[in-house]
Parts: sequence; C-alpha cells; structure tokens
Amino acid sequence: MAHEWIADFWSTTLAPQPGGPWLISVLRDFDLFIRDARAYDLLKDRLRGGPDAVFWFVPAWTVSARKPPVPPRNVIFLGRSKAVASSPLGPLATWLETNACGRFIDKRDGRPGDSVQYSLRTGEPHVFTCHELERHDQVRRCDRDYGVLLLRRGRVQGDECCLRAIGGLTTLATLCLTAVLCDDEKRAELARQVEALLPWRPGMRPEDSAEVCVKFAVDGGEALEDFLNQPVFTFEVVAVAVAGGELAVQAAPVREGTLVPDGKGGGMLRMTGLPDIEVSPARFELLKRLIEAPLDCTVADLCRNLKLDENALGKRVHDLNTILQPLLSRLKDRLVVQRDRKAHLYRLAKSIRITLK
Repeated sequence: MAHEWIADFWSTTLAPQPGGPWLISVLRDFDLFIRDARAYDLLKDRLRGGPDAVFWFVPAWTVSARKPPVPPRNVIFLGRSKAVASSPLGPLATWLETNACGRFIDKRDGRPGDSVQYSLRTGEPHVFTCHELERHDQVRRCDRDYGVLLLRRGRVQGDECCLRAIGGLTTLATLCLTAVLCDDEKRAELARQVEALLPWRPGMRPEDSAEVCVKFAVDGGEALEDFLNQPVFTFEVVAVAVAGGELAVQAAPVREGTLVPDGKGGGMLRMTGLPDIEVSPARFELLKRLIEAPLDCTVADLCRNLKLDENALGKRVHDLNTILQPLLSRLKDRLVVQRDRKAHLYRLAKSIRITLK
C-alpha cells in the first residue's frame, strides 16, 4: 500500500466528512503576509471543483470572538494552528498541537519560536531550527525552514472532529509545504521520502493521526528576494509519525574535520567541503580541550585550566563560536560550542566531529 494517503492526499485525506463542509482557516496578519496569500491562492485553486469548502480569514495572534460561518467540525488550518488559539477555533487548534508528536518551541511570552522538537522513546531529542538571514520587526527572512503537516481525528469538547494543519515555523515553510501538496510530482516525491523514513506496514492508521515534518531550503538571499516569482526550493522529510507505527526521525548529519596545530600555539581547522579556518592560540587551546577531554569541560574546569574567570570564558566561547559559524551551514545546530546549563559544562554540537592531528 505504501503511504497512499499522501499520494492521494486530495481524494482521500480531504474526502467529504460527516458534520458539514471543510472549514479552511486562513491566517490574516497585516491583511495577509504575501507568502500566506500565495499559499491560500494555491490551496483555493487545488480545491476548486473538489469537496465543499468554506474559506474563513482569521486574525493571527489576536483575540477574536467572531464565529465561523459553518460549524467547526472539519477544519484545515493554513499556517500555525496556534495562531488562532484566541479565536473560537482555539480549542481545536490547541488540541491538534498538544497531541502532535512534534513540540513547537515557542518563546516564554507565547510568541512563535523558530524550532520544533521530536523526542524518540529513548528520550533522545531532535530539534529542527530554521536558519534566519535577517529580521525586520516581526518579519523573518530564512533560507532554511521547517513545515509540519498534521492530521488528526477525534473528539474535541464532545464533538467528533477531523482536523488538518499545513504550517511552517515561518511563512516560507507554510508556502513551500502547500506548494508540495498541491503539485502532483512534488507530492509523489514527498510520499517516496515518507516511505523511505517510515516504511508502510499493516496496522497503520493515517486516517486517525499522521504527521510529517519537512525541511525546506532556499539558496540564499537572492533566491529569497525573487521567491514569489521563481519559487525554487529543495525539501527533505525529517520526521514522520503515523497512528499504529513508531515515530521515525532522520539521523542528524555529522560534519567531520581535523584540527591541525601550527607549532605557534594556534592552528588550522580543516573541515570536509569547507574552507580552512584559522584558529588563534587562545581559541585553539579552548577548542583542543573540548575535543580531548569532553567530560572535563565544566565551567569550573575550564576557568581553572585556562586561567580565566567565568565572564572571560563566556567571551572566549562566543569568539570561538563566531569563527566556527560556517561549520553549521545547512545543519540544524545554531552553535558549535554549546553550554549544558544543567551539567554546568561546555560541549561541541553533536553534528560536529573534530579530531586532533
């Protein structure tokens, strides 16, 4: 059977349901960010002549008491469902995200964050974070983003509901995920990748619950500037969950390299496929300790061995991270040298593997 629910998304996943037509919740923010508008346009074209559907524009991240035009039993959220949490669709949106395998890591004040986390049964977390090129007020421009497709059926406040969500960490992934679902060839490739990560087996029930997290990448700022005219992007499935099956998460990629001393206290970091990075003596000593004795890199140990106070150590870690930033290109980690605050130690990111020559 494979994952036919994706390949036949429009004829099966969005088939007519008891309880009325599909209500499609479209975010309205500053009269629609243009990417959200484009996603709405694609979805509207795809549904033309299909199942009964009513589009309803809902203010994003705003308290609203306006009632939907039809009973919200079958709902498609276009964009983060949490964005309508303060509207009459709030209970549905909260139920959908609360029961998802992926956990969106939002700001403490409730604002949307830039990461989604999946945790395996072993407890091992996998965090996927968008890569931000720049930010103007609340508008973020990212060349790497993650979109999540959510499907769930169940009872919410006593009513049987059928819910779908097509949303990204930013509007880039919302648009890209919508484009993939609306294009037959791209959707077939999406189904192939889902099958590769989580092979289909009898007993799976996507009609009850299914979830797909997809990484989208755009080739830099120039491609983003003309993205609405030429929407060129790549995509890769990184996590899949289907009722009746285990959560499957893509193994994190590892970037390998060698730290080569120069005989003067400093050295050169040579990473496969990247330009060499010159490392000054002070930063070389810190990086060498992180490589040689990862279990002995508590804040206290490093301060004692490097003869630094904690503030000076933090500054040196920051400077080292700055020169090592190119290592993280197209990886999910945000810093090469990371601080584990519970263990009070510094360590290298799991996606970075460096050996000493």
